[in-house]
Amino acid sequence: MGAIGKGYALDRAAAVLRAHGLSRALLDAGGSTLVALGTPPGQAGWLVHLRDPSNRVGPAVMLSDSSVSTSEQTPPSLLSPEQAGHIIDPGSGAPERTPFTVSVVASTGTASDALSTTLLLVGPEKGKELVQTVAGVAAVWISADGRSELASSGPQILINGNAQRPAASARTDAGGLR
Repeated sequence: MGAIGKGYALDRAAAVLRAHGLSRALLDAGGSTLVALGTPPGQAGWLVHLRDPSNRVGPAVMLSDSSVSTSEQTPPSLLSPEQAGHIIDPGSGAPERTPFTVSVVASTGTASDALSTTLLLVGPEKGKELVQTVAGVAAVWISADGRSELASSGPQILINGNAQRPAASARTDAGGLR
């Protein structure tokens, strides 16, 4: 349930709001999953800044009747410096080791939540291929050193305020698009 719980809960909350006549809202489940109903008055969408562990890439999305979810591994703690992580690799049963944080835009909270966890597990190489097989999805992987990988089958992700459409193998580093 952890990989889709917040997204599903927000989808259900959005359905209740719609049933009661509300058409504009931004629902937030602790910052890792957001669901947008409509747009703010006079705006093209809800501007949402995404997690950037490097503080150099500046990813953001404009949400309108869509969702974004972010997944990243829990960092080591004083109590468990060796085995940090709440996202488990199903093949090994051990916490996933990845340098990336991944954010995914999709049409529903359930979809963005499930895909962000999946794409964190498979990494950008396989993940970009997967994104191309699902309509209306975009993903960005960002590492603490500023490396980023982008994939989209529709939605745009803004990088440092600029709309980005990934090339066949789009990759950005702290210095810009290569």
